[in-house]
Amino acid sequence: MQAVELNDRQRDVLRAVVLEHIRSTEPVGSRAVTRRYRMGVSPATVRNVMVDLEDVGLLVQPHTSAGRVPTDLGYRVYVDRLMVREALGREEISVLRAALVTERRSVESFLERVSRALGQAAAQLGIAVAPRISQGTLARVEASPVSGNRVLVALVFSSGAVRTFLSRWEDDEVESAFSEPLNWVNRRVDGLGLVEFARMLERGIQSEMLPVEWRGVLRLLFDAAQAVLHPEEGHPVHFSGTDHIMAQPEFSSPQRLRPIMTMMERPDLLARNLETPEPREGVRVIIGRENPWQPMQYCSVVLSTYVSGSASGAVGVIGPTRMPYRKMVPLVERAADMIRRSLETL
Repeated sequence: MQAVELNDRQRDVLRAVVLEHIRSTEPVGSRAVTRRYRMGVSPATVRNVMVDLEDVGLLVQPHTSAGRVPTDLGYRVYVDRLMVREALGREEISVLRAALVTERRSVESFLERVSRALGQAAAQLGIAVAPRISQGTLARVEASPVSGNRVLVALVFSSGAVRTFLSRWEDDEVESAFSEPLNWVNRRVDGLGLVEFARMLERGIQSEMLPVEWRGVLRLLFDAAQAVLHPEEGHPVHFSGTDHIMAQPEFSSPQRLRPIMTMMERPDLLARNLETPEPREGVRVIIGRENPWQPMQYCSVVLSTYVSGSASGAVGVIGPTRMPYRKMVPLVERAADMIRRSLETL
């Protein structure tokens, strides 16, 4: 983003226009700014400043004789340089805590409750992206017989996440066939990533030092690791609060609502467009056309990474570009911090 130099009065007016537009949803006029934000100057002076801000691309006038609204760049300057965070209220904190202290049976059910709590606390679309399992480390491997000569392999990760793989096993004696090779694997698996785990199994399959009858079991475990490393769909994303985002005036027309529906119908693409190659500390704010995926370009995303062991996921909110950033940023930051600490006890 090219740096935009602003003087004190321009900063005050831009901040006031952003806050007033977020509050009212309407284009903001100079009289509203002077009346509500104590500029100490006349509406005519404020109007001239607003024209200057429009000239540098921070405000836009949607209709002749209408007030101004912030552009994506205007929101970016506000978030990066002008925003003062709002202290979280007791209600928002208690909603988050209620979701986090509830009995947790799995990472997935836990994150589903987190997204619901965020959607409620933020009055936006709450999202929680499950950890990228390919980055996680394994704790143990389990195998159980099921009906129809099939075996269920469970890869249990240090984060508490579990991925299962169902395969056919011709030998009826699953327990006896799996007992020794599983013991051998579990003595070596703790702390290994999936790639290292798969390599270990590949070496085991090729080894002349291990019993030949183990090779079928090791190959089945190798297939399970590959299925998790290269899934057909992305890692799960949970979201809640669709009623909040669909009630926003920005999405009242079918043309604007259609991309939002596309976004929510493709959670795999949503997760892919929210992830980063490396986990980033702190909260990211992605505004409007900064989003690479077209259905999200009418939205803003406030997102924070959480880390569980060596696996990472994301939590945040999605709403219109006219969202109360000064409240959303500390809310998402607090949620991510609570998730990090809570997952340690899962």
